[in-house]
Amino acid sequence: MLSNIFAGKGFIYIEQGKGLIIGLIVPSLWCDKTYALHELAWYVRPEYRQGSAGYRLFEAYIKHGKELKESGRIKYFTMTKLDVSPKLDYSKYGFRKKDENWIQ
Repeated sequence: MLSNIFAGKGFIYIEQGKGLIIGLIVPSLWCDKTYALHELAWYVRPEYRQGSAGYRLFEAYIKHGKELKESGRIKYFTMTKLDVSPKLDYSKYGFRKKDENWIQ
């Protein structure tokens, strides 16, 4: 996976000593000619979660996703919201809820 990221099929933004966000560009399950950017990991160290480090990482991901869309490299980009994720309203940033996954 890291070799794909280093080969240009994704990116890693690091907030030095505070956290990171990783995005991966992959073909859609439904059409292998349609590419999408998926957030693979977004982690902020607990002591920095009340500050702006997480927001700066999120903002960098959105900016990069928009650039990839505008260039035609991807059709869309996604952001995962886990049950332990911060209570962010992703719709404020242009995202819309597409589906839910349930695990047993």
